Amino acid sequence: MLRKVLFLMLILAAFYSVSYAEEPLVLFDEGHGQAFVISKEGTLHLSNFAQVLKKEGLDVQSTKESFDFEKLSKAKAVIISGPFKPITETEIAELKKYINAGGKLIVMLHISQPAQKLFESFNVTITNGAISEKENLASNKKTDFYVKTLTAHPLTLNLKEFAVYGSWGLIPSNSDVSMLALTSNASWIDFNRNGVADDDEPKGPFGIIATGSLGKGVFVFFADDAIFQNNFLKGQNLTLAENLAKFIKSDN
Repeated sequence: MLRKVLFLMLILAAFYSVSYAEEPLVLFDEGHGQAFVISKEGTLHLSNFAQVLKKEGLDVQSTKESFDFEKLSKAKAVIISGPFKPITETEIAELKKYINAGGKLIVMLHISQPAQKLFESFNVTITNGAISEKENLASNKKTDFYVKTLTAHPLTLNLKEFAVYGSWGLIPSNSDVSMLALTSNASWIDFNRNGVADDDEPKGPFGIIATGSLGKGVFVFFADDAIFQNNFLKGQNLTLAENLAKFIKSDN
């Protein structure tokens, strides 16, 4: 009888360890001065986004350590949302090694400078100003608008639009980078903040979601981190977050 009980306990222990191991790890970076994190419930934090990922069966954790391939290699995806401190060239090399081995890197911008070198290393340039729109406004601010020009992709499945709130623009410098979402032709960078698209100001469309591959892995860059913040994670923004969770979990 005792042997049967011990045998059953071993089976149960094995079952739970395998179940835990089968939950793919999503690692949130909090080591680059992030102000908005997955562990807090405030309007600009990411706790609701973390719940979307967990609902998809993903193991969500955070780290404050610098990027190192050996540590990153345990994760199905690494998410860098709203860094305020620069990502170093050494860390960029480790991230590239991680993607090349099959990892998924997801980056969302709050301010541009800390991620500028990272984006440029993947042939993506960040505009030197936030985007204003004349069309599809989401509030009385020209910097809050809906993005409606979308390319077919798992991330845009069942998506007609999504909203951004003070977004940068992304410009590919290589044909290997795909833009999954674009602003309208009426968008521009309002350098002098007069609310008018002056002749000498850059005109759209500008990219809002960029993606590409490196080796066995992929990267996805979002020009705005507000998309996934608690206050804005609703409607079609929530659909985009759910698509991202499925994309992370998939083998694509």
